[in-house]
Amino acid sequence: MPGALSPVSVDTVELHRVALPLLSPWDTAHGSFDVREVVLVHVVGAHTDGWGECSALPYEGYAGGSIDRAHRALRDDLAPRLLDSPASDVSPPAGADTPPTARFAIECALIDAALKDRGTALAEYLGGTRDAVAAGAALGLGDTVSTAAAARAAAVAGYRRVKCKIAPGRDLAVVDTVRSEIGADVFLGADANGAYASTDAANRNTLEELDARGLDFLEQPVAADDLEGLADLSAALRTPVALDESAASLESTRAALDAGAGNAVSVKAPRLGGLLEAVRIHDLCRERNVTVLAGGMLETGVGRAAAVALASLPGFTHPGDLAASDRYFAEDVTEPFELRDGCLSVPDGPGLGVAPLPATMRRHTLSVETLTR
Repeated sequence: MPGALSPVSVDTVELHRVALPLLSPWDTAHGSFDVREVVLVHVVGAHTDGWGECSALPYEGYAGGSIDRAHRALRDDLAPRLLDSPASDVSPPAGADTPPTARFAIECALIDAALKDRGTALAEYLGGTRDAVAAGAALGLGDTVSTAAAARAAAVAGYRRVKCKIAPGRDLAVVDTVRSEIGADVFLGADANGAYASTDAANRNTLEELDARGLDFLEQPVAADDLEGLADLSAALRTPVALDESAASLESTRAALDAGAGNAVSVKAPRLGGLLEAVRIHDLCRERNVTVLAGGMLETGVGRAAAVALASLPGFTHPGDLAASDRYFAEDVTEPFELRDGCLSVPDGPGLGVAPLPATMRRHTLSVETLTR
């Protein structure tokens, strides 16, 4: 685990609600959207400042609540408590009902500020061991033709892995067509977001048919709390089962692994409530020889910098879901992350190593709330 950081004295917290149009709509079993709204948290002290991203999704069904819920938690709970303290530890306490994406944003901003103050890059602090990470393209839930076209474009661009969303009725044909488009040299994963029922015979047959498709991982095929169903599938299928929604904390990840519910874990720091919690899960999985995959949440460049730094840790040996900025946005709020030789460079500047660009922020900001002592 990373060492302790000095507490950060914060005088001002800015909450920037920004909206970036997506190049194509994002569809999953949880919902659909075509504009990515996030809250960028900017903490400012006398000697340093830091940025974090609250990348909650628009709907309630994933990662502890919607972006509106997380925004309220930041404004009404986390930011005021941060300002009430003379100096804050980088993992401040939060209410039991606080969305993890909001907790992550505060923790990330404080870590960014603390590391800037001592001139250390985030990847170095977390224990990263590489200066570039293999990139993967996640595809939303769509029809066979559009998904195949997106997969082909990703493979041509040089992505090392393609992951397609699936759901009952939109699965076998999608996977088969995507495989024909990307060829055998690109890893192919499928993510169901818990859309299948382990007790449904037709669903089970489909999952068994998918098992013959040569997938590198089948992610969260059934509901997060169905550990028995996940364990049964993990034992029956040759395809490794990756946990996402079932691995919402260190405790739930340990419980799922103890139950034999999966062979891999998709690690997304915003969904887990913080970078330090993500490192704990990475360490647990390494101890148990369980694969960790670097997951993404369609972050802007602020959140992507944190995700890429995390993905530089030694346990992330398989391509995950982290993509370049131009996979989702015409312009990012930071300097864009670019795909080079199938990889994304790990920022090496102090803290996150990136910061929002003022002109881009002006174009895409919906609102700014400033809280002070």
